[in-house]
Amino acid sequence: MRNKVILVGAINEGNTPTCGETMKNQLFVKRFNELFDAVITVDTLNWKKRPWVLVRLFFTLLFNRGAKVVISASTISAYFVIKFLYHIRLKKNVFYWVVGGSLHNMVKEGKIKTNHMKYLKAILVQGTIMCKELQKAGLNNVVYVPNSKYIDYIPTKSHNLPQDKIHFVFLSRISPYKGCDYIFESVKELNKLYAEKFDVTFFGRIENDYKSFLNSVDSFKNVRYKGVLNLLSERLGYEELAKYDVMLFPTYWDGEGFPGVVIDAYISSLPIIATDWNLNTDVIEDGKDGWIIPVHNVDALTTAMKNVIEHPETLINKVNHIRNKALQYDCRNILTQALFKQLGLLK
Repeated sequence: MRNKVILVGAINEGNTPTCGETMKNQLFVKRFNELFDAVITVDTLNWKKRPWVLVRLFFTLLFNRGAKVVISASTISAYFVIKFLYHIRLKKNVFYWVVGGSLHNMVKEGKIKTNHMKYLKAILVQGTIMCKELQKAGLNNVVYVPNSKYIDYIPTKSHNLPQDKIHFVFLSRISPYKGCDYIFESVKELNKLYAEKFDVTFFGRIENDYKSFLNSVDSFKNVRYKGVLNLLSERLGYEELAKYDVMLFPTYWDGEGFPGVVIDAYISSLPIIATDWNLNTDVIEDGKDGWIIPVHNVDALTTAMKNVIEHPETLINKVNHIRNKALQYDCRNILTQALFKQLGLLK
């Protein structure tokens, strides 16, 4: 076949995505099937507990000599595969689609060797900051390709201006590293004056070792946890998200890249209060899409939330701006046939 690709990464095939990485790779499977003659997947989810995956990878490469290889995995997992391919001297076009936002820092710190990265046909990154830093490190095979999603439905918000109170929402993995504890601290402070004027809803999978989360939720009358929001059922998921007014994203997770939840916020016309962490400043325009605040700064988060509560009219222009921005992140506008031909993935 003329255009065959092998996708290597955590996919969780046949199941609901469990994280941003599996969500991204399931999107790749769908989009690749639209553009390539054949797509072969090697699912590396939990590969350390399934070492036979590497054997499968070796034989998949051996029996599909003409195929291009796309590695889409977290930095540590991807680097393991890249070194494996480098040392077996695989003479294929290998592309690394970077997941997360730590690659440039690991290269700078010497944890990832540039000679291994130069072996790759292309390194595809989701942020311009990472792109520039990797180029400074002497890598000339870096290409900027922003995160994307299939966008087939954009809900119409029932209001532009909040009617009774401000409804804040958090949508991500429920973890201290995503800033959840900072949100609780801000709620505690804001409740001294504004307890009847706002609420906070959390959506997401709770990390197993985050034992205090539900107790913290239960300690506030205006905070609730509503489980995992199913955005695969686009109409229902995004209609639910559009009921809120502002997304909270005070993350400081080391692996944060171009968060898919930012696109979810745009689709749902939600301004964002987010930290200046990793690639956030690359994709969120301070003052237009929302507010960028310093990382690890509860006072800044509290002030940003307070300003919205006191001045809800500031949301109107941001909502209108975000509505117009969402469609630029449709994967059919980003992962195009022209891009893949330019990269050498398609003939």
